[in-house]
Amino acid sequence: MIGSAVCMARWLPEARRLLKRAKRLGAREHVVFGGRVPLQPGNFIERSIAKKSAPEHRDLRDWDRIRGWAAGMASELSGSGDPVAVRQN
Repeated sequence: MIGSAVCMARWLPEARRLLKRAKRLGAREHVVFGGRVPLQPGNFIERSIAKKSAPEHRDLRDWDRIRGWAAGMASELSGSGDPVAVRQN
């Protein structure tokens, strides 16, 4: 599994390099989840994005979808094929 923050619709350079390496090793899946705009933007870019984002678009995380993906990955990696419970906070 590889994850990366996204800045200006792009993965961070380090994550892109790691992804290229993973593809050579046989990575099988690519999944994108929505994120969020910080409640208290820390720099010019974050403030600009927050200012231009409608409140309903500032947090697009879909926790049920993320948990479903995580359970599927855990099941696949465990080799059992059985559903695996994912703890909720």
